[in-house]
Amino acid sequence: MVHAWAMSQPPSDSESYEVPSQQMPPVAPPMSIGDAAAQYDAEQADGAFPGYGLPGYKAPAAVQPTATEMFTAAANRTALAPALASLFVGILALFTCLVPIIGVLFGAIAAILGGIGLAKGQPRALAGTGLALGVIALTISGIVTAVTFADVG
Repeated sequence: MVHAWAMSQPPSDSESYEVPSQQMPPVAPPMSIGDAAAQYDAEQADGAFPGYGLPGYKAPAAVQPTATEMFTAAANRTALAPALASLFVGILALFTCLVPIIGVLFGAIAAILGGIGLAKGQPRALAGTGLALGVIALTISGIVTAVTFADVG
């Protein structure tokens, strides 16, 4: 055996280093594709993820929403319909407020939908903005319509 102080000096021709023997991990014999697929299926059936995490780690079960949860989520999405519609129609009414009759119609629809949205307790930002845009567009379009028909008659 070579001592530590001797390792720092180069070996002479007559002496050689002693290489410590290391045990190599055992190598698994090659698997056929069928055996690998069977092993994978067994691990998936057990719920383990091969090669990830701790051995025997089981994946969490997939949670499917119940019919009640799905219906409630769909109802919540459609509950905002009047508020969103008043906002969109209010923006459209504001763009068309200089057109005599069309601006009045869009403004009135936006104001009505905004009032319905506020009455149902929908988000005040959406319904209130739609209501305000509808009233502004209705006022401007009403003035434009009155001036237009006053000049015609």
